[in-house]
Amino acid sequence: LEDLGHEVKLVRNITDVDDSILPKARELGVDFLELAAEETARFHGDMIALNTRPVFAEPHATKWVAEMVEFVETLEVKGHTYVVDGTVFYDVSTFPDFGALSGYSDEQMVELSAERGGNPNDPRLRNPLDFILWQPSLDAEPMWPSPWGNGRPGWHIECSAMSMGVLAPTVDVDGGGADLIFPHHECSRAQSEAAN
Repeated sequence: LEDLGHEVKLVRNITDVDDSILPKARELGVDFLELAAEETARFHGDMIALNTRPVFAEPHATKWVAEMVEFVETLEVKGHTYVVDGTVFYDVSTFPDFGALSGYSDEQMVELSAERGGNPNDPRLRNPLDFILWQPSLDAEPMWPSPWGNGRPGWHIECSAMSMGVLAPTVDVDGGGADLIFPHHECSRAQSEAAN
């Protein structure tokens, strides 16, 4: 992109609170932020060893929760959400292009969602592909205030809010491993485009 004359700003998000780090921290008997810091340091070591380029910014999810709440509020005002028991879900039926990025069928997306941290069998879902934007925290989990009650953000909303907050209201390129195409990038695209 730079060779073509574009200015490139690389933002790499640090997800220091999510559905995988919290139970692992409990299992190890450590604070979730301590575990996140250890894993981030190890990741930074790997990036140096691979001789990767430095980033423009590296926001941590726990520092951007207020912006995530605002992002969810924007989606709510625009009619892309519904709330059940304090959990805010993104309604994929409001985004007709859902699935176009990955090219997967609904059946494939449901299967991948179950494999990659989603819960397509959650009886609160209107559609098994709907995903969590905000959720109540369990006992001993970190929590932040929101219009829907104290809780924490869903995984996908974190990256959209941080990237858009650091870069601009629209993001040109969202990168990551092939395992992120679905659900993460598909969900991030849906919520980001819906917000804009």
